[in-house]
Amino acid sequence: MIDLKNMKPATNSKGDMITIGGSDIAPILGISPFAGSSPWGVYAKYLGISEPFEQTEAMEWGLRKEQVIIDAWCEKNGRTSFHVEKRVGDEGGFYNWAHSSPDSMTPSNETESIETLEIKTASQYSAEDWEFDIPSYYKTQGRWYMWLRNSPAIHFAVLIGSSTYKQFTMYREQDEEEQMIMAIGEWYHKTFIEGIAPEQPTDEDEIARLAELSKDGEEYTAFEGEIADLFEVAVSAYERYKTAEVDFEQAKAEILRQTSGYSKVKSLVGSVSWVFSKEKPSTDWESVALAAGATSEIIDSNTVMKKGKDYPRFTFKK
Repeated sequence: MIDLKNMKPATNSKGDMITIGGSDIAPILGISPFAGSSPWGVYAKYLGISEPFEQTEAMEWGLRKEQVIIDAWCEKNGRTSFHVEKRVGDEGGFYNWAHSSPDSMTPSNETESIETLEIKTASQYSAEDWEFDIPSYYKTQGRWYMWLRNSPAIHFAVLIGSSTYKQFTMYREQDEEEQMIMAIGEWYHKTFIEGIAPEQPTDEDEIARLAELSKDGEEYTAFEGEIADLFEVAVSAYERYKTAEVDFEQAKAEILRQTSGYSKVKSLVGSVSWVFSKEKPSTDWESVALAAGATSEIIDSNTVMKKGKDYPRFTFKK
């Protein structure tokens, strides 16, 4: 059996120590719904063989909002918070192949324990994921932080769109935690110590993986039938917005009204806003408009070029 507690971390070709963080857990376990977030993606990132990470405008503004959301959570819950630096290993100095970098920590008002606080921002297209609970792909991150920080609870504060605030709390569960540590530790040993690389997924593999993770039979599909008609509405709204025949809010309202029969539109802003980053879309809906009207080639193929690969842009669920 592998001694995960005392396992020495591997290093990459630059001599940098490879340690697994909270955001790596869902990709390693194969439950991340984001394009490119796979075991291979984690492997390639730490070995430096993937393309450099490019921060999207949405990510930038998410970081800018982080402290505002922390302040709001503290005010709503009568708490204080403090920031902590990234730390390798647990409190005892073991598990040095793992690291934690939570957004903030908060002293409990009821006990002497220190609890973890994690901040998320989400587009309105992800609102369903946060309707009743923390999404499973973020729960793994929460468990990772609670374990390494010896925290009895983690609080998630999420801002959805521009004005919908929600908060959730989850607590440590020993069985879930032990299973996670074992699974991630064994993957780490096999991948970085033994040097057995995960299989690199093809574009078809990635599409199939994302489709499998979609809820309720939701599928990644080409534009056809009603969906094609729906997208034409977005194109029309974009054209009128661009020529100032209607203002942006009117265009937004029209697109929203026409898409109201669909309960979820996923993989939108993250997939398109960076493509048109030079256009500097200021809102999610402007990203829709820009994506709809910028090039007929992208519309026709229903793909977006991301790091040299084509990915489907939308997921619809009637």
